[in-house]
Parts: sequence; C-alpha cells; structure tokens
Amino acid sequence: DQLHFYLIDFKKGVEFKTYATHELPHARVIAIESDREFGVSVLERLDAILKERGDLFRDVGVQDLAGFRDARPGETMPRILLVVDEFQEFFVEDDKHSQTAALLLDRLVRQGRAFGIHVLLGSQTLGGAYSLARSTLGQMAVRIALQCSESDAHLILSEDNTAARLLTRPGEAIYNDANGLIEGNHPFQIAWLEDDRREFHLDRVQTLTESRQVRMPPAIVFEGNIPADPRRNVDLAQLIDTPVWETPLQERGAWLGEAVAIKDPTSVVFHSQGGQNLLVVGQSDLATVGLMAASIVSLACQVRPLRGLEDDGDRRVGPAALRRAGPPDKEMFEEGGPALEASLSHPTRDVQPVPQFVILDGNFGGVSTETWKELQAALPHAVQLGEPRDTPAVLAMLSAEVTRREQSGSRDDTPIFVVIFNLGRFRDLKKSDDDMGFSFGGGEKKVSPSKQFTDLLKNGPSFGIHTLVWSDTYNNVSRWFSSQTLREFELRIVFQLSASDSSNLIDSPLASKLGPNRAILHSVDQGTNEKFRPYGPPTPEWLADVAARLQPTIVADDIAEPVAASDDLSQFTIL
Repeated sequence: DQLHFYLIDFKKGVEFKTYATHELPHARVIAIESDREFGVSVLERLDAILKERGDLFRDVGVQDLAGFRDARPGETMPRILLVVDEFQEFFVEDDKHSQTAALLLDRLVRQGRAFGIHVLLGSQTLGGAYSLARSTLGQMAVRIALQCSESDAHLILSEDNTAARLLTRPGEAIYNDANGLIEGNHPFQIAWLEDDRREFHLDRVQTLTESRQVRMPPAIVFEGNIPADPRRNVDLAQLIDTPVWETPLQERGAWLGEAVAIKDPTSVVFHSQGGQNLLVVGQSDLATVGLMAASIVSLACQVRPLRGLEDDGDRRVGPAALRRAGPPDKEMFEEGGPALEASLSHPTRDVQPVPQFVILDGNFGGVSTETWKELQAALPHAVQLGEPRDTPAVLAMLSAEVTRREQSGSRDDTPIFVVIFNLGRFRDLKKSDDDMGFSFGGGEKKVSPSKQFTDLLKNGPSFGIHTLVWSDTYNNVSRWFSSQTLREFELRIVFQLSASDSSNLIDSPLASKLGPNRAILHSVDQGTNEKFRPYGPPTPEWLADVAARLQPTIVADDIAEPVAASDDLSQFTIL
C-alpha cells in the first residue's frame, strides 16, 4: 500500500512475465511485448491519477505527497513508479500515439514528483528521427549511461559529456544526478541478479503476501506475445454464473478478446435491426475459432435455452429434443413451403426444430470441428453442426423461420445465430448472375441457396437472426458477395491484410500493420476501428467448466412432450 509499479516492456521478451506469475502485489500493470496503444493507455491512466491527486492536494491545502501524509496520516497514498523498457517504441512513427505519449510523459516528469509519481525510462539508443523532446529529458535529473556511441552519450548525458563512450567492461556504467553535467559523473558497476535468485526473492514476497493476508486487486496483465484468454474476462465469468435468461433483451453482446488498452474487453453488440451481421476476414483460422467460440458462449448466457415445442406452433425446441431429432430433414425442406406450413400448423407432429445456434463448418473434420463439438456438448442450448453439403437444407429451414417471423410480426422471438466458417468452401453461397432460382421443364423456379442466404443477411437481423461469417481472404469476400450484400455486414473484424484489402473493408490500411495475435474491430455505422487481441481457441477444460456452471441452471425434467389440445375438460383434475 506504499508503492505501486506500472511495468511496460516493448521488447520481444518476457522479462516482466515473472512478476505476473508470482502475482507481485505492488504491480498494478504488467505489459509484456506491449503495443504502443496499450502503453499510451497506461500513460493516460497515470495522467488521470495525477489530476485526481492534484485536486485532492488542493482541497487539503498541501503542495506535495509528504505534506499530504502529514495532513492526513490515516489515508494511504502510495508512491507510483512507471518503468518503460525500450520507451523509444513510443516514437517509431510520427502519429497521434507518439504525440500523445510525448505530451503525457512530459507532464508526468514535470509534475509527477510532487504527487508521488516517478518515471524510469530505458532504451538502447536515443537516436532516430523521432524521440522524446529534449525539454522533457532535461527534467530528468538522474541519468545512467552504459557503454554507447559518442552521439548517444551526448543525448543521454549532455553535449559536452562523452564519458560513456569510454566505458569498456560489461555492466560498467555512469551514474549522473546533475542533469548530465560532467561534474555529476559517478562510474559504478551494475549488480547482476541471477534468474534463480530473483525467483527466490519473488517467492519470499509471495509468501509474505499470503501470510500477512495482503488483499490487493489483481494486476492488469497484457501479454502481447500470446492470444487472449477468456478465463480472464471477469464480466464473462459473472455472466456464466448468473446468465441473463429471464429478462428479454433488445441487444446482446459478444466478447471477442482483450482490448489493446486499459479498458473493458472488446465486444460487439447485436441489435435487432438491419446490417447486424459480423464478417471476419484473415488467415488466422485458430484466432477466428477462439473469438467465435467466446462469442457463442457469451451470447448463450443471454439467450434462454428453449425446452420443448410451444403451443403456438413455434418450431423451436430444447437441446435434448434437437439431438434426438438429428440433422434437418432435407426431403421435407425440398418439398417447399406447403410441407413446412403444414408441419408448422400442427405442433404435435414430429417437426424439425429451429436451433438457437447453427454452425456450418467449411473445415469439417479439422481442428475447428472438435471445438464446435465440445461447444455443443457444453451449452444447454439447441446447437446444430453442419458442413457445406448441409447448406441448402439449413438455409431452407432458416428462410422459413424468417418468413414465419415476418408474417407473425413478432420481434420477441428467441434469437438465432448462424456461423459460416470458411466462406470459400461454400459454393452454394457464391453470388451468381441469376439469383432468382432455377427450374426444370419450365416449372416454378426454386429459390437458390445463394438467394436465400442474401435474403437471410438482409432480413434476418431485424427479426433476431444474425450471421457470423469467416473468410480467409478478401478475394473470396468479393467473389461471394456483391457490394450491396457486403453492406449487410456493419460489424467487421480483420486480421493482417494487405493495405488495399484493409482499405476496402475498414476504410483504412491499418490492418497491414497488424502482427500475430492482433485484429481490428470495425464498425461501419460508427466509423470506428478498435485494435484488440482475439481470444485463443477454448480449452476443453474451460468448456467443461462452462458446462458445469451453466447446466445446473436447467431443470432436466423441463423438456416435456407436447400436450394435444382438447375441449373435453373432464380429463383434467383441478386440486
């Protein structure tokens, strides 16, 4: 409670990882292989703390931290140390991130000391086209220089102080606390701490933390070198424990990954209005599996599992009945509207259910299929799996459901989410010159799957039927969708793409600069881009835990056989 660390590492290394592993109680933020956006968000957090302390000191009538502690000895206000390794990464480009970082760092080093906020910056060099302003470096009285070039010695110490270029031994350095002036030089040898000794001391700190029952909120950990972990999403964990099934929702959120900033996890919200479909483009199939699986789990916590056929002719049914029913009856769908209407008008007949989640996997039989099967087993919902050859039957089912909802005029039906995984494998969905259908012998034309899919994208969201599509390339997107159909995807996620493909999808070449484990969420409606780390593929252990926490909320005996209507009340007994 007397010292907090904010640790940012821009290097391709994991030196700070051990502080997260040992749950160092002093650490509030630990960034490993950080992005510039995350680093800037840390600076913004510290700037907000600086302003809060400034207002508080003004109210108390003190000038610095020591005065505040004397005035209010009962209140705890820890000193804060910001450590940034390779801080030059802030300034690799002359853009808004570098400008914001320069402004905030200048404010922190000028004003932070009085409010107990201190800055330690490390870098291999201060050279380059863009760097921290000399006026800001001038506010940092303490300089430590290891062996470096003459030009760097000038930048680190002062114009007439080149002593650092004369250093020869490893670990030999110059400590200067006189703003780099020659008279402030103090040569010394840096101490070397072996990894095992560091681990030993961190273990001792962890033991002391537990024995003294120190309770600190968990640190914010950003691990840029690995995919995000849905288990760290506190809001999702709470939603799994207490699903929102009783309250009808007009919008439903789906978590996608961790934001590249100190903020809530990245998510999309599906509204019951046109354009509310999601398009994912990029060759990161495992990352796509991860973010879609996390989305389905979070959506399932906001969609009540349906149990049994409704008396009003609704064809929806719970998971047990769905699994008994098996895959859609293609012959029934191929018969057209009359057969479907007849089955819909008699709920006691053996009708095919409309699942709440439909996943059509173009990589059927691959790694993704195993994830979908584990997801199906974990959720107490109606989840239907299929492959490209099931497309015509599934689209007939969904088209009939859209028609039923349009005719009923109801917008309170249970939402349906459709996943098309690997668009390029679904030839039936590819746009054609004649999307009106086909016929044999001059008879009535049958609507093609491509036309049904286009109508589903256009009309489905208004009635709670949303589609999530993944395509590995933008080329496949342009071959499968017309420009008009592409407008039905107002929510878009892109992984690393070429600058031109990125501009075509999100009106910006930003996706061309993405690295591993990074994606951009684009909202066409709002015109915004948000960089984030997608969730990795869910582990079987996590899905088993989800199943154990969700299943107890479902009463096994709730799935009842439908009761035939009758005017003879003598068969009923009223107690």
